[in-house]
Amino acid sequence: MDGVVAFKTLIGALFLFWFMSVILMTQKTMSNNRMGVREAGMLWMKALFVVLFVVIILTINFK
Repeated sequence: MDGVVAFKTLIGALFLFWFMSVILMTQKTMSNNRMGVREAGMLWMKALFVVLFVVIILTINFK
C-alpha cells in the first residue's frame, strides 16, 4: 500500500511541475507576441486532457 501512495505522489508532483511549466511557457510566448490566442487555446485544451487523464489514473485504485 505504501508503494501505491508513493507512486501517486510522484505522478502528482511531476504533473504539477509540468502544468506550471506549460502555464509559464504560454505566458512567456504570448507576451513576446510569438503565439496567438488560438495556439494558446489549443495548448490549454491539450493540457486539460492531460489533467483529466492524470486525475483518472490517480483515482483508480491499484489492486
